[in-house]
Amino acid sequence: MLSNKIMIVEDEGIIAMDIRKQLTDFGYEVVATAFSGGQAISLAHEHKPDLVMMDIVLKGDMDGISAARAISNTLHIPVIFLTAYSDPNTLRRAKATGAYGYLIKPFRPDELHASIEVALYKHQLERKLKESEQWFGKTLHCISDAVIATDERGRIRFMNPAAETATEHTLEQVRGASIGDVITLRREADRAIIENPVLISLKNLEVTHLNCATLLVNQSGVQFPVDDGAAPILDDDGSLLGAVMVFRDISARREMEQQLRESEERFHSAFELAAIGMALVALNGDFLQVNQALCEIFGYANHELLNANLQMLTHGDQQNHELDRHMKQLLADQIPTFQIEVECFHKTVGKMVWIMLSASLVRDPDGEPQYFIIQVQNITNRKYAEQQLIYLANHDPLTGLLNRDQFHSSLTQAVSSVNRHDTKLALLYLDLDRFKLINDTLGHRLGDLLLQAVSERLRSSVRRHDLLARLGATNS
Repeated sequence: MLSNKIMIVEDEGIIAMDIRKQLTDFGYEVVATAFSGGQAISLAHEHKPDLVMMDIVLKGDMDGISAARAISNTLHIPVIFLTAYSDPNTLRRAKATGAYGYLIKPFRPDELHASIEVALYKHQLERKLKESEQWFGKTLHCISDAVIATDERGRIRFMNPAAETATEHTLEQVRGASIGDVITLRREADRAIIENPVLISLKNLEVTHLNCATLLVNQSGVQFPVDDGAAPILDDDGSLLGAVMVFRDISARREMEQQLRESEERFHSAFELAAIGMALVALNGDFLQVNQALCEIFGYANHELLNANLQMLTHGDQQNHELDRHMKQLLADQIPTFQIEVECFHKTVGKMVWIMLSASLVRDPDGEPQYFIIQVQNITNRKYAEQQLIYLANHDPLTGLLNRDQFHSSLTQAVSSVNRHDTKLALLYLDLDRFKLINDTLGHRLGDLLLQAVSERLRSSVRRHDLLARLGATNS
């Protein structure tokens, strides 16, 4: 453990040597001995001792009190005076320097030792306290929240820069003033003045929060919304020392909240009034929110869909598999969105609807998946029209049998299969004799009815996997 460094300031050489010996015997390190005030200041700057033993009467123009004041003010080194003088004027001057001790010569070694230990310990505590206060003060000065501290009677003792800016008062202007006179708070609903929470905390000795939307009125009369609270400051033994109030201007937050509400209202309006079906779907497929258009597509009421699952509505394992695969790709961030056609169950038994389903994934700011946004369009009519076009392209519109082109295609496939598997194929060609006479004498309408009747008889006479086609003079 390092010994404390001490500097002696004494113009009597023999006395200085005696003090040095005593200090050395106590285990201190004497780093320098000065014989005048000017030399003491110079050596203090050079050696930075932990303590100065200062004689008041020194040779030269500067006495020990003046030298001690210079050393204390610039280097903040504790000083103990060693003097034969104890008159009131000398004591008053010495006291003004903030000395840590005052020993009257002659003194005993144990008195010297005790004074030094007390001075060093006191200085150490004061330094730690000062460092703590500086750290705490810097912290309060750096934070964006406004902080005001009062004594036990509600008189202002401290304001940080944020509080000075918000109230438009400086600490020097309002120090010692009642916080109720400086800070005016109004209830936002009716602009009525409300009691400052600091005063409530001082009375109730408990943390106090504003229980209503509150406005703070600054020195210019400008009113702005604040969110604040106050708490009593209690000593270790529970004695009331004062209270602290912390508040912040929440105008920007209010504006953001208003913008968020408006944005949510626009979203909900667009969601509910959208012409296409829309839904928010949980990661497990459960419906979280659905609009009226979606209910109409599937024939269910709102509450019925909210108790359902998206996969419950899709028809067929293959379509469920495709839907699950795309959703897993969204969760894995492999695709930004997807769109597929899905056949789904309608509430009406036996009825199916075709939908175009588009989906995207909503993530939180940390990138964690939250839910899916689903858009659904009813494409049943389009799918029916497509199926009709496909049917008409491959079938005779009058009889419903395969047309010439589709017959040639099917026959080609059948012949290839026969050749590949070494099997047999039967082909039967039927012609209606004198059919033209029927059209010419009875009319085309009866001729069409005859063709339809023959087709039905043939259809009922063949097996399910057999092919029937109508080969006319044209593709029809």
